[in-house]
Amino acid sequence: MEAFQNPFRPGAGHFPPYLAGRKEETKEFERLLDQQILLENMILTGLRGVGKTVLLDTFKPLAQQANWLWVGADLSESTSVSEETMGTRMITDIATVTSSIILDQSMKSSIGFAATERMNTVTLNYDLLMRVFAQTPGLVADKLKAVLTLAWKAIISTKNPARGMIFAYDEAQNLADQAAKEQFPLSLMLDVFQSLQRQGLRFMLVLTGLPTLFPKLVDARTFAERMFRVVFLKKLSTEDSREAVLRPISDAACPVRLSDASTNAVVTMSGGYPYFIQFIGRDDDLITSAGYRIGPGEIESCLAHHPAVAMAAVVGVPDPIRTEIIKAVIVLAPGFEPTPHLAEEIRAFVKKRLAAHEYPRLIEFRSQLPLTATGKVMRRLLRD
Repeated sequence: MEAFQNPFRPGAGHFPPYLAGRKEETKEFERLLDQQILLENMILTGLRGVGKTVLLDTFKPLAQQANWLWVGADLSESTSVSEETMGTRMITDIATVTSSIILDQSMKSSIGFAATERMNTVTLNYDLLMRVFAQTPGLVADKLKAVLTLAWKAIISTKNPARGMIFAYDEAQNLADQAAKEQFPLSLMLDVFQSLQRQGLRFMLVLTGLPTLFPKLVDARTFAERMFRVVFLKKLSTEDSREAVLRPISDAACPVRLSDASTNAVVTMSGGYPYFIQFIGRDDDLITSAGYRIGPGEIESCLAHHPAVAMAAVVGVPDPIRTEIIKAVIVLAPGFEPTPHLAEEIRAFVKKRLAAHEYPRLIEFRSQLPLTATGKVMRRLLRD
């Protein structure tokens, strides 16, 4: 019998093999897409492990099928440094869509005996948008409104104009006003969207983050409660939890089936949290270190945020004192060299963001990771 590939995928933001539940939340998002006059935006919130990022990822194709454009990113704390950085963030995101829109085309001839003609094409790319931002007089809010207004006019002038554009920002709890520095990036964002929506420009804001986002919103100078439809993700019901356990095994044609007792045990242990269902289901990847049971997913997600890391996989390797220690195998991004100093920097990066027992004590740099035909990391080959 061929080796069976475990279908469960633990890790922050990793899409599960089957998304159980969340039908009501999806219906609510679809209702917002159908707004004739854009009056409501969405906040998707809940505790860690309930699947906010995963649900946000499922919203994207729904929006695109409904003829909405979709842009967005994970918001880091650096986005909150100033109003300028917030503006640059939004322009960077919108440019991914507008850069294909042609504003002007003309033939240009070169001078000389061998004169040639070439087509000169002007697109609404990042550089042009930033020039508009820089040349528009007034406050940062005025500049950003001018850029987005230009972008909207270009969008609706295309052959098959979109119904609107969604700005989807994950980890939104990182965004906050900095009153002590007289910088108000969160208030800026809210003001810009409210203002443009009142003018009929169909830009919708979807914020995803922890509940710590709410006091920051309330403190924002431009916050309006009616601006948002808040969707609070809770734990899965027992029925949905069972489906999240059993459906991936069935869909993957696993030769082994879980008994009712085993299924109920997973449901009880997970507490209805989708992340922990994946975590328990992927028990073969768990690392036992100094009495802790550690999943590689969250560590790999953290490593992926370091600029030097292109790919990373985490495994446990035997240790006489701790049972196992955490080893990270890293493929570096272009421009970075594998040095002891960089390894120490990456350790400190993880140590600052995760629990003290979760940072990789060993770091190995490789040119590539061993992958299966379906793109999954073959962890057993990394433990040597």
